[in-house]
Amino acid sequence: MKQKIKLIYYFAILSVVLSSCLKDECTQTQTFTQYNPIYKSLTQIRSEFNVQAARPIQENGKIYIYKDYLLINEPKLGIHIFDNTDQKNPKALCFLFIPGNVDLAVRNDILYADNYIDLISIDISDPRIPKLICRDENLFSPLGIDPIRGILIDYEKTRLTRTLSCSDPNFGSGWFREGDIFFGSESTSKNSGSGGNGNVVGTGGSQARFTITDDYLYTIDNFNLYSFSLTGKCPELLFKNTISWDIETIYPYEGKLFIGSQSGIYIFELMNPAQPTYAGELKHIRTCDPVVTEGNIAYVSLHGGSPCGGYSNQLDIVDVSNIYNPVLLKTYAMKSPTGLAIYENNLYLCDDGIKLFDASKPMDLQLKSRIQNISAYDVIYMADLKSILISAENGIYQYNVSNIDQPNFISKINVQ
Repeated sequence: MKQKIKLIYYFAILSVVLSSCLKDECTQTQTFTQYNPIYKSLTQIRSEFNVQAARPIQENGKIYIYKDYLLINEPKLGIHIFDNTDQKNPKALCFLFIPGNVDLAVRNDILYADNYIDLISIDISDPRIPKLICRDENLFSPLGIDPIRGILIDYEKTRLTRTLSCSDPNFGSGWFREGDIFFGSESTSKNSGSGGNGNVVGTGGSQARFTITDDYLYTIDNFNLYSFSLTGKCPELLFKNTISWDIETIYPYEGKLFIGSQSGIYIFELMNPAQPTYAGELKHIRTCDPVVTEGNIAYVSLHGGSPCGGYSNQLDIVDVSNIYNPVLLKTYAMKSPTGLAIYENNLYLCDDGIKLFDASKPMDLQLKSRIQNISAYDVIYMADLKSILISAENGIYQYNVSNIDQPNFISKINVQ
């Protein structure tokens, strides 16, 4: 009996010791990206716009074509304007310093751009000397507001390594927050139109969040679809519709808006263009997804392994002949697709370079050629020039694609 009590006592002590050891070893050392909030006052936001001399592009974002001009966004800084009359030698004209800018669209020589929470209108009838003509204030939802520090405009990223105890509520979390500072583990923080009614309207890429149809500007943020009338001197907000929490891109086609989100595509009708009406949607796994449309087919590129979440990399073919009930027809496996463009059954897809497909039979896409050794983000087809404009990590490229089997390099604008 005494021996049995001794054994029980021994195992109890051993259990306490082991438990203590396990607790001591229950830590996690991980490298994070720390996101420190940056604030600006409304006065700062509304006093910074200016026109500067042309300068090198440090980072490229959205791309846009208007007449003979290329407009290239530098994320959160502004817009570069190039004269593309000679495709072989685009000439930099000026830089529009617009802090907070990520999107743009042009109609009848007026450039519309976001400036943090404001929408500004710029006369570019002479693109060498653009002029600010309108500022519509407080239109877009801010990231956040602090009554003392002002508008939350961005986050400054720094890299740090932290050791977390298993008792820490953030142990094992990919993302967590401390006050107004965010932390993301390295594995989760890596980045990877036509006009009518006599209007002259430019063309944006598949990653666009601004688009123009006839006399209306449509924009999106992460949650909302906005419609503006462009018939007056300044844009007039007509309607704001909350769609979802994860919308990303907008594409106009034949009286409809196709809106890509991290969880699917949404289709809106423009029977009343002042107030787009929800028609239907198609859900998919969580991932980034620009969408373009031609005829009754929508092409959706799903890009995983990014801040959007998910790991699927594919091209979806969607039947939108019934916009109230879109149907997934087929999925093609891809490497890491992003932007895309479609024109007269030729599909141009950013995926490990640029892939050029014959899409005359969407259920049997034929890869005709590839442009390799560029990390492409978006692409626009330029019908008048039979060329494509490519936004890539190290530059803006132009290729002649009059023969889809043999694209020919024209020029490159370097990104430093």
